[in-house]
Amino acid sequence: MGCKEEIEEINIDYGYDYFPTTIGSSLIYQVDSTIYDDFQDTVFTISYEVKEEIIATTAGLEGNPTYTIAHYERLDPSMSWDNVTPRIWYMSVSDNAAERIEENLRFIKMVFPVREGQQWAGNKHIDTNDERWAVFADWEYEYLSVDEPYALETLNFDTTVTVFQQDFSTLKDKVFGQEVYAKGIGLVYREFMDLELLASSLPPLDQIDWPERANKGVHVVWRLKEF
Repeated sequence: MGCKEEIEEINIDYGYDYFPTTIGSSLIYQVDSTIYDDFQDTVFTISYEVKEEIIATTAGLEGNPTYTIAHYERLDPSMSWDNVTPRIWYMSVSDNAAERIEENLRFIKMVFPVREGQQWAGNKHIDTNDERWAVFADWEYEYLSVDEPYALETLNFDTTVTVFQQDFSTLKDKVFGQEVYAKGIGLVYREFMDLELLASSLPPLDQIDWPERANKGVHVVWRLKEF
């Protein structure tokens, strides 16, 4: 009797849909940037909108496509996007990773396949010996809450992944980074803190926690508004 060998096909979801690359697609964010100024002893928030549109693709140096992103910012929602001059950012996607270049800083935003607990050095291409970028030193990215629902104030997403980036906290300093991506959409939430408390007395965190205890630095939150 003969034996017939059967080969089972295994379909693996690598999670590429979390980082879409469709030319012409755009996302609009509400961005709130809170600045803590110890010199003037003030706290103020600048609110504005960001629009990001993928406008072109070219062949990258390593054989992977590079996508051009038009990054628009406007303080006045009534202003037409056509009257805003964009900055140009870039992103690339390979079989193993998705990267973005923002203001000449190269971040490894995701690695593939997307798996709970997967870790990587997302800022390894950034020169953190330069004091301007020292805040990005030793960040260890990690996937949390893979394929979970996520809710913003006005939008709900069925399938998302949280990219934890950093959470360093002392009585004097706070550095925090985290992003959330939705399948078929991309980035829906981003939060970044680089804060300090400059004072002769440093109260316990259970009395005054971050960001309320800060008097120097910045706290920036992006929330997806339209897609």
